[in-house]
This record gives sequence, C-alpha cells and structure tokens, in this order.
Amino acid sequence: TEGTYFEAEGRLPSVIIGETLADKLNSGVGSRIVLTFQDVEGEILSASFRVEALYKVSSTRFEERNVFVRKSEIRSFIGDDNAVNEVAILIKNGDDYREITNILREKHPTLEVRHWADIMPALFYALEVLDQSLIWLVGIIIMGVSFGLLNTILMSVLERIKEFGVLMAIGMKKTRVFSMILLETTMVSLIGGIIGLIFSFGMVEYLNRRGLDLSGVGGEGMAEFGYASVIYPNIESIFYFQILAVVVAFAILASIYPAWKAIRLVPAEAVRT
Repeated sequence: TEGTYFEAEGRLPSVIIGETLADKLNSGVGSRIVLTFQDVEGEILSASFRVEALYKVSSTRFEERNVFVRKSEIRSFIGDDNAVNEVAILIKNGDDYREITNILREKHPTLEVRHWADIMPALFYALEVLDQSLIWLVGIIIMGVSFGLLNTILMSVLERIKEFGVLMAIGMKKTRVFSMILLETTMVSLIGGIIGLIFSFGMVEYLNRRGLDLSGVGGEGMAEFGYASVIYPNIESIFYFQILAVVVAFAILASIYPAWKAIRLVPAEAVRT
C-alpha cells in the first residue's frame, strides 16, 4: 500500500511489514526496526532493517506477525545458504486437509507437519461454532415453515369437511383421502420450494458478484479471524437440492395430522356440516 517491493538499495537490508504492525510500532516507510531471531546453531541474533514498504491483507493478525525480507539476506545472518523453515502446501479440496496431513506425516516422519486447524485453532473453533449455529438456524426456520404449512393444511381440511364427507359417502376409501391430502401438500411444498430456491439462487449470485459489505457491523472483528469486511457468498448446487428435500419431507410430516383428522370424519355427520 506504500513504498516499493525490494527495489531500494542502502546500508541496511530492506523489510516489508504490515500496516497493523507499523501502527503498533509507530513506524512507517523509511523507519528502522530491529528483528531478533535464531541462527542454525540456536544462538540469538539481532539485525537492523529499514522499512521499505507497508502491506495490507484481510487478517490483522497476519499483518502483526509476518514481515518479509530477502531470502539471501536472512540466510547470510543465520549462517546457512540452504535453510528452509517452512513449506506451505495448498490443497484442491479443503475438506481433505486431515487425510493429507496424515499422509505427509507418514512419508516425512522427521518433519513437523501441521494442518491449518492446528496453526489457527481460534479460526477453526469459530467455523465449527458457525456451522453448528447454522444447522440450528436452518432447523428453526424449517420448523417454522412446517408449522405454517400445518396451519394452512389444517384450515384447508376444516373448510372441506363436507367435501370429504361426500367423497367417503359415495365410497371413496379413507386411504385415498389420506393420500390425496399428502399429494396436495407435496405439490404445494414443491412449487413453493422451487420458487423460493429460484429467488434464493438469484440473490446469492447477485451478492457473489457485488459483494456484501459488513464493515458497519463488525468488520474489524472479522479481520481478527482473517476475513475481509466484504464477503462474496457462494453456495454449492447440492445444497439447494438438500434444502428442497428437507422442506418437502417436513411438509409431508406436517400434513399427517390434518390427513389423519380428515379420515376420522364420519361421512353422515360430515355431509351435514
């Protein structure tokens, strides 16, 4: 965000630090800072560096804890031209990180292999809590939809008592009446669910391209966990089908009581209602 990327030449080696760290150190481009580290023998060393540039990322913790220097210069201080302290691996499927970690540990028993959840336990815990919260939230929403649908179906049954009485009086079996109500409920939930998912898909796609700015409602707190204040939601296609299946399943469960109430009617009494 300020300065140049390892272009300056001077008596002191260059270092690039994060804006958050610069604020805490009350320093900026051109300032002199001292880095303390260990050499290959375990001895503590200190060296002066000149701040050449500042950088900014989504995570304030990363800005505080990571500075960048030339590899050749840091190796000259620690006394080993081939020293490597970390190799970071980016995997294609984020859900496979534990399996890949175990494989690498077996192949390289002399190295310390850690996955991201070990390195950032606070973020891992936050995501786990968020996942559990979302499950409960979706469950509560679906339960609310189910009770609303139950009320609608029950009112529909109560308004059609005479109709059901006539159908059973002319010989329609109670199982057919029960199936009819279940079928009506399934059709209503399918139509409503599909329409709702179409609108949801459109909203998610719109926000995925435009972004959702949360800077006014806790953007700084999100930066502590490495998230930007502007998020771009993305939902896998399978999630829409899962939600539709759950909605239909709960709708069918909600229609059992109204359907049971309908087949409990006595045709002679229902016709006179």
